Amino acid sequence: MDYKKKYLKYKSKYLNTKKILGGAKESALQRCPPSFIITVATDAETRAISARPTDNVLDTIATAFGRQVEDIEEALLGDDAVQPGESFQQWGIEDGARLCVRFRAPKTFEEFVAETIKLNPSLTREGLMGGVEVDTEDASRVKGDVNWSNKDIKKLPPSIGDLTVDGYLDLTFNDLEELPESFGNLIVGKNLNLANNKLASLPESFGNLKVGEDLYLINNLLASIPETLGSNVKGAVRIGGNEVANRLKVNFFSGIWEEGKEGEDRLKGWRVRDVEGTTVPAW
Repeated sequence: MDYKKKYLKYKSKYLNTKKILGGAKESALQRCPPSFIITVATDAETRAISARPTDNVLDTIATAFGRQVEDIEEALLGDDAVQPGESFQQWGIEDGARLCVRFRAPKTFEEFVAETIKLNPSLTREGLMGGVEVDTEDASRVKGDVNWSNKDIKKLPPSIGDLTVDGYLDLTFNDLEELPESFGNLIVGKNLNLANNKLASLPESFGNLKVGEDLYLINNLLASIPETLGSNVKGAVRIGGNEVANRLKVNFFSGIWEEGKEGEDRLKGWRVRDVEGTTVPAW
């Protein structure tokens, strides 16, 4: 047997395989380029954000701040304004870069009502503003409750994410089939009730939703729910009467909270079917 030829044959095969694997590794790195950290400063705060060269600049910033791209009035790199649809790579933005961003001012509750009426022409200002007390110092804040049950509401505008309702918000027995992505930015001090609508899905931002008491999603058309649902709900999340509840055999679940640093409550686990756990349920 010619051992030299056999050796050369296997050496060639090894080098060829190494070359292929090396090319695959390089290709994978091109598909998933390493992330870097940039600083984004607004009028209110400064945040460090992780991004990749191929990421869209404005999309990344909007997501990091829980806003919509349309909310960004201006994003500056030095004196140059970043345009929609452009990536970090296109701008040459690298690790350690600093961008200055100006978001549009939050819509007032009155403006939200006007936009809601445009989407639902059968509604009236009097019917929506009745019994509502808007904060005189913060026009996007309601000091008490908002009862919009059985109003024949079919759509809500994105500006709902600008609002804070100190009391409860009742949107039961309407015809809502979907919610705007900004809904997760809403803050409700007491119960938020979305029962008896036609919701087939929830926006991913729903996990950011801050509710001081219970969140009601009873009797909708939900086949699934976001993994982070309930992460900022102090009471129970009630999902009975949905396909997802029948499949999981769970009508409600709730977070287990403890006092964290600086007096802020911290989610440490979950209670499902009266069983306590430390991990987020897998829905």
